[in-house]
Amino acid sequence: ESFASASDIELKVSEGDDEINDARSISVDDNDDTDEVEVLAFEVEAEGDSDLLIDDLSVDFTSVGAGVGEIINDADLVVDGDVIGSASTTIASTTATTMTVTFDDLDWTVDAGDTVEVIVRVNVNNLSGAFGGGETLTADVNPDDAAWDVEDEEGESVAAADKTGSASSEAHSFYSDGLEIAEGG
Repeated sequence: ESFASASDIELKVSEGDDEINDARSISVDDNDDTDEVEVLAFEVEAEGDSDLLIDDLSVDFTSVGAGVGEIINDADLVVDGDVIGSASTTIASTTATTMTVTFDDLDWTVDAGDTVEVIVRVNVNNLSGAFGGGETLTADVNPDDAAWDVEDEEGESVAAADKTGSASSEAHSFYSDGLEIAEGG
C-alpha cells in the first residue's frame, strides 16, 4: 500500500468568501493602477494524515471586453495576510481573453487536517486604451490542472484522483472611480 493510500490523502479545494467571489463592480482609477483588488477566495484542505506541500498552483483568468493583460498587470496569492506568491512577468500586456497564471516555487505547506483560505489579489491597470470600463474579469482554480504541483510529506506527487474540487468567482466589472469637474471662470 502506498503512503498516499495509507495516509488517506486528499487535497480539497472549495469556494471561499462570497463577498470576494460574488459579482461586483470595482472602482478603478483613470490615471493610476488600482492595487490589491481581491478577485477570488478559495479554501485548500489537506485531508488525511499527511501534510501537503504545494510547490506550484495555477489560477485561470477570463475577461470580456478587453484582454486579461489589459485589465490586470500583477497577481498575488495571499494566505493569512501574507503574500506567498506573485506573478507579473506572465501577465504581459496582452489581448488574450483567457490566461493561466502559474505561481511557482511556493514551498507552501498545508498541515494535515487543516483548511486554509487563499485570496487572489490583482493590480488593475488604469482605464485607458482597450480597457475603458465595463469590462469583466473572472478567476478560477482547479487542483486537477497540470500546473498544480502537490506532494505528500514523503515527497511523492499527489495523484490527480486525490486532488478534488474547484472554486471560481463570478464576473467582476470595472468602472471609473469618478469624474473630475474643472471649475470654470
